[in-house]
Parts: sequence; C-alpha cells; structure tokens
Amino acid sequence: MAVDWDRTRATVEKMINQYGRTIQIIDDAVAADSTDPLGPPGVPTTVNVKGVFVRPSGYIKLGETFTMEVGMWTEVDKIVLVLPSLTQHYEKFTRVIDSDNTPYKIFKTDSLAPGDVPLLLYLGLRQ
Repeated sequence: MAVDWDRTRATVEKMINQYGRTIQIIDDAVAADSTDPLGPPGVPTTVNVKGVFVRPSGYIKLGETFTMEVGMWTEVDKIVLVLPSLTQHYEKFTRVIDSDNTPYKIFKTDSLAPGDVPLLLYLGLRQ
C-alpha cells in the first residue's frame, strides 16, 4: 500500500498552523544588481510562515526519525519546525524574527522528506 505523502503533508501543515506562531524568515544572501555587481546588496527576501519552537532537548523526544548530527544539541538555542516551501528554499535563508521581534541566526537546517514531498524543515537557531 503506497503512502499518500500529500495527505501526510496536509496533516503536518494543519498541526503547524494550529500549534505554531507567525515568524519571519529572512534571506540576507540576496545578490547585488547584476548590472552593478560592486554596488549595494539586493533587498533581503522576507517570508511570513508559521513555526513551532522546541528546545533542542525536546527535539530528541520527537522520535528517532528526526536525526541530526550530535553537535547540534549543544550549538543551538532553539529549533523551529516549519513546513517547507514547495517554491522557495527556506534552508538557504539566514535569519528568523520571532513574533515578539526576537532575532535569531539560522545556524543549521535539516528536513524530513521520506517520500517525494517535503514534510518538515528544522531550523537550528542562535541568538
């Protein structure tokens, strides 16, 4: 029996929307204008998404399926779980602004994509 990954993703999205809060993820690594490569950098890309924050120790309790390198637990302050975009590469973004305007740097990323549909993206954060 085949797994319906689109249905699984819809369930993940429902849970993140129910238990998460709105955050901004920002990509500061925007290229400068191609006509003036030595000019000012481009305008950062900012996207509002829902995210569920967990402590790194709480992340381990989510299950053995979610594995990352061991060093991550001591190197990040928080982990935020978001639904991966199907059109943008959130794993290349550089910062997160929490709903209370607390800024974080994205330090590490990993994702859960057991089938052909990405289900969950983990962003390891540092202040």
